[in-house]
Amino acid sequence: MPRASHGAAIDAIESISSREGIDCDFERLDGFLFLDPSDRQESLRRELEATRRAGIATELVARAPLGSFDTGPCIRFPRQGQFQPLKYLAGVGKAIMQNGGEVYTQTHADRITTSGVATSGGLVAAQKIVIATNAPIVDRTSRVYNRQIAYRTCVIAASIEKGAVAKALYWDTGNHRTKNAVAPYHYVRLQELEGDRDLLIVGGEDYEVGAGGEEKRYARLESWAKKRFPIGETQYRWSGQVLEPLDGLAFIGHNPGDRDNVFIATGDSGNGITHGTIAGMLLTDLILGRKNEWAALYDPARKMKKPYSAGPQAWSPAKKKDKKQVQGALARIRAGSGMVIERRGNGPIAAYRNQSGTLHSYSAVCTHLGCTVAWNDAEKSFDCACHGSRFSYAGKAVNGPAGADLAKQGDKGKADDKPEH
Repeated sequence: MPRASHGAAIDAIESISSREGIDCDFERLDGFLFLDPSDRQESLRRELEATRRAGIATELVARAPLGSFDTGPCIRFPRQGQFQPLKYLAGVGKAIMQNGGEVYTQTHADRITTSGVATSGGLVAAQKIVIATNAPIVDRTSRVYNRQIAYRTCVIAASIEKGAVAKALYWDTGNHRTKNAVAPYHYVRLQELEGDRDLLIVGGEDYEVGAGGEEKRYARLESWAKKRFPIGETQYRWSGQVLEPLDGLAFIGHNPGDRDNVFIATGDSGNGITHGTIAGMLLTDLILGRKNEWAALYDPARKMKKPYSAGPQAWSPAKKKDKKQVQGALARIRAGSGMVIERRGNGPIAAYRNQSGTLHSYSAVCTHLGCTVAWNDAEKSFDCACHGSRFSYAGKAVNGPAGADLAKQGDKGKADDKPEH
């Protein structure tokens, strides 16, 4: 069933881009899954058997079509899809508006109820509401936040000579547990450019939000890529939020605990574009009262194993500082950097010094369920390890489930809900 829905989503993207005349570089190409050096051939064999049971026309080949390094035996997945997502979304947005739809951006949703959305610009009444915000920002009733784990995935884009890498999708069997740790996962694709150079996009080194060490992860990712591909200078780098459901399947459907007019789409496991398309088809059917064969599979209210749980103290700094130590720590913060400091007798501080040298401080208590955030030096953000909420260096909420900003230092602050733990 997941195979059928994912295949239908790829077909739908191809059809939409063709029908609406969207020039988004869509093309069909092969995907190759190869072994991480720390993994065993048994993993590849099990994966091949699983694809066969799912009805996927895979085959085992001697190696991926790469001249720069020998992947060894790998699985070929035919007729995968690749396209430029921003071009596609721009085209879809244009098509929506041409067909009478309306698209609004740069509007903060302060509160969502069954009757509409309260925004920074006023109330928007709605009969049907879809929360497609990566992490749901309405979860008091559904509590989806403790049924999935938030990760960051790192990505670099490096210059490479045209023709140096065969156009295909490549990924390894990382993300398996070795004796002492979880082996990192990597994925690779090519983005063609005009001229004699292209971009090789390499991602991976996923880690749980708030774990720290972001700069080292980028360095390891670049090192991994340079050992395997003839890349030049790294021109871009970024990271993205990946929500992993405990059972590996996305949550698409009615928001548990709400009335039937509130829907959610989350838990994309790094397949957000595919899942977004699945959600568009599935939720359309639910909204129109039609049956959909995928509804039970992705039902957010489905039974799962014991929910993941992280308490407010789980990632708090262990050593609390007195007033003099806090002042000393604040003075040591460099321009363009931040820090989270635990204080004796007071709540933790999230502090950031801007490039002009001015220090700004906020409460380091996440406004979702009261956990302590951590500083992310690569993204210049304050991240919550409990459920993946993220805040900019200016304390602004940028990723749910938190919807409210961090309280400015001196404010009492208020969380969206009381901690359960």
